[in-house]
Amino acid sequence: MALEGTLFRKLRQDRGITLQQLADKMNSVAFIGKFERGETRISFDRLEHLLSRINVPFEEFLFLRATMRGVVPAVKMDMLRGFYITADYPLPLNQVWQVIAGHEGQETAADLAALDKLAASLDQTTRWGQLLAIFVAISRANVESNIQGRTDDTATLMTQFRQMTRPVVSYLYGIENWGSFELVIFQLFQGFLEPATTHQLLGTALAASAKEAPLPLVYKLRLNILASAFRTFIQFGHRPWAKECLDQQADLVRNTGELMEATTLRFQRGWYVMYAEDYDQGKEMCDQAISIFRILDQPVVVERFLMWRDIIIEGYHNPQAPKLI
Repeated sequence: MALEGTLFRKLRQDRGITLQQLADKMNSVAFIGKFERGETRISFDRLEHLLSRINVPFEEFLFLRATMRGVVPAVKMDMLRGFYITADYPLPLNQVWQVIAGHEGQETAADLAALDKLAASLDQTTRWGQLLAIFVAISRANVESNIQGRTDDTATLMTQFRQMTRPVVSYLYGIENWGSFELVIFQLFQGFLEPATTHQLLGTALAASAKEAPLPLVYKLRLNILASAFRTFIQFGHRPWAKECLDQQADLVRNTGELMEATTLRFQRGWYVMYAEDYDQGKEMCDQAISIFRILDQPVVVERFLMWRDIIIEGYHNPQAPKLI
């Protein structure tokens, strides 16, 4: 507990609070002093109580502890960007994502070697390690296919991937109350599942995560899985399911002031209208959303949605064209 005690002492002293002012019936001066010197352990309840006495949220304390350890990951994934998670899985997940997202379409043997190194480093005695190992294996097979230029075996690869995801589906069906980890895992693997499986799990995900819905991270993840499911459904012709996803996202975003989320939803509505109702009107709605992103000075987002728009248009004219996952 030396690190925790040292950090707590600094936070206490920064706020000008003495041991005498801090001590109460739960924590004596002597006990707090021993904790700060790393001479005794402290229970969760006692630490939470002490932190509340110096007006430091527990999440902030954990974040500061991680910075002292030098292990705070710079998460690049949209689903986790902006959130600090104390679990072990975000860091290796972020490393995988940097390989597969950073070089998409231009992968090399070095990317395969990087994925192999990551696979060997995963702690497969943990559930997160086992599930991420499957994601790494799928990613590796996909990268290898891209390197070899095998563009004619997409169906074969998808069949292989769906077999590989069976343990993931079994795990998700077996969880009664979903948290951030289950939502992240579901989104990661959505693109490799049968659309019908995604639809069934989507209902489970929303119901099973309802208890944690007010948490900002869970709110964001619920939006993300709906957006991912929408992409799957609209591209594979399941328009009623796609419309459900749009309506559910609208319910979450309405009156929140989340302009980025509302604009993304506008883009998705344009996509739906383009495919299901009126091509020109839908394309105009997509362009309107991209224009709003420009006004908001989001060049990276603009670039991404311009790429998506081109893929969507190609998919409208050629249903066999590569799809977004």
